[in-house]
Amino acid sequence: RSTSAAPGGHGATPGLPAQVQVKVVNLTNATDLNGLLGTVLRWDSQRTRFEVKLEDGSSKLLKRENLVNVYAEQMLDLAERDFEHWGAVLALDNIQALLSKSPFLCSMFEHNLLASSSMR
Repeated sequence: RSTSAAPGGHGATPGLPAQVQVKVVNLTNATDLNGLLGTVLRWDSQRTRFEVKLEDGSSKLLKRENLVNVYAEQMLDLAERDFEHWGAVLALDNIQALLSKSPFLCSMFEHNLLASSSMR
């Protein structure tokens, strides 16, 4: 097995550092895995997949497009609720404040926004 660390030593490619919690989505063959939570263990550069330890104890190699960062998804949910409750201005202010503090969060927000819009 070949592993590759991302710049900054996170142990995974940019966008999903090692130890981040993810949810499996949009699998077409192993559909029983969709919705399971897991933790990114490493990036397998030869297979171009993330090794993820799932909540059932198994480890799977999964493509980036089949993983949603749980923390980023929670941020989106909070932003949507904020938008519904307080209106567009407050929600946009909160999102901009969060995203301005972290390029990582910015990339996660963008990826999960695209993923969630394709699932709805």
